[in-house]
Amino acid sequence: MKNKEVIENSYELNIIKELIKAYPETTWLVGDVDFTPESFKTLKNDQTYGQIFFSNSSEEQLKEFDRTILSVLLYYYLRDNMYDKFTENQQNLLKLSKETFNSLRNNILKVIDTKEKETLLIYYLIINDIGKTKEMIEMLKPYGIETIDHDLVLKHLLELNLLPSINKFQKDFKDNVINILNNGINFAQFIQGECTCYSFDSLNKLSDFEKNLMTIEAVLDISGALGHINQKGSIILNQPTADNFMLGMKIISEEKDIKNIFLTFLKEKAKQININIEDEKIRNAITRICLMMRLSDANDISAVVNEISNNKKDYLTLIDEFNQTGYDKIPAILLYYAPATLSNAVKYYKNNVDQNSIEKALKVCLPFIQNIMVQTRKILKKKENGIITIMLREAAMISMQDPAKLAFMTLKIINDNEAIVN
Repeated sequence: MKNKEVIENSYELNIIKELIKAYPETTWLVGDVDFTPESFKTLKNDQTYGQIFFSNSSEEQLKEFDRTILSVLLYYYLRDNMYDKFTENQQNLLKLSKETFNSLRNNILKVIDTKEKETLLIYYLIINDIGKTKEMIEMLKPYGIETIDHDLVLKHLLELNLLPSINKFQKDFKDNVINILNNGINFAQFIQGECTCYSFDSLNKLSDFEKNLMTIEAVLDISGALGHINQKGSIILNQPTADNFMLGMKIISEEKDIKNIFLTFLKEKAKQININIEDEKIRNAITRICLMMRLSDANDISAVVNEISNNKKDYLTLIDEFNQTGYDKIPAILLYYAPATLSNAVKYYKNNVDQNSIEKALKVCLPFIQNIMVQTRKILKKKENGIITIMLREAAMISMQDPAKLAFMTLKIINDNEAIVN
């Protein structure tokens, strides 16, 4: 940021100074991090907040700090009714409406109605992705714990009392966060069509406050996900993304049967984006793909409808797998980073001036995804309720470089519940 901008951003700088002073964990976000492999085409600021406070650290080492800090600042923009700040860099066509901003603001402030709850939310935002840092992963090894799941890393850090600031909170608040990590859902996976019906199986173990805290943290976390690239408001929480959040929040609060939460979400989302297909399985598969690709344009959605509808025989396994619930003694397959894999492919073809980028991405990525699912079922023949998670992180990285190379990737089984593609 230039000198003039630094002065204008004194509101933000004062908040960040106080965060670093109050929570030493804030600085732990600076370092080597397992970052989400997703490409974005957007203008970068001259200087991020991370570069102001940690000028000797590399851009790569500051990514998670900058993302997290933006998520916290976005809470303050909402709290202090700073709509123009929140939406500063959004395109007019998809821009978050003032009405939706006000609705989100009111919903959040109804829950975060005390200073103590506000402090907990801010601290939760700060530590939420701390488990991605390699330093935190190493910190657990002397305790005999080895995992790369950042939510599990955070849970263990809290349970072992290794986060210094957690003792500032009453025990109930610490238990709230641990219970969310044990029994909550990944809200980003939910609204991107990435999760499964079984993902909600333990949701009823959360109190109403824990469900609300989980959701609010997710809204802000996703809103700040491009903070390493541009810190002038939220680029991601535009109107289509906010619509998905609002719909997800509504269904979680109203649906009595947790087994139906995801199916109800898909049904209502299909109505919103005009996917008028009678066959429920085909409609669910198409809706999930559209959500994973974050499509809101009618022509782009039609491209997905046409690809699946016109090639149903080629995608029978894909359609079937996208409708497995995780119940009836058939574990559902969760494709972690499938949205990044699909979105990166679209961006790759767009960058190569391909007018049919959606169609091209579908024809390359969907057969790859279907093949991975076929391989998984051949090797893992489990007959019990649950989820098999397939990590597509390397596939998402390949998709940035050349999606055609996805065809040469193979499945590696880690255990009965996990596999990776490399």
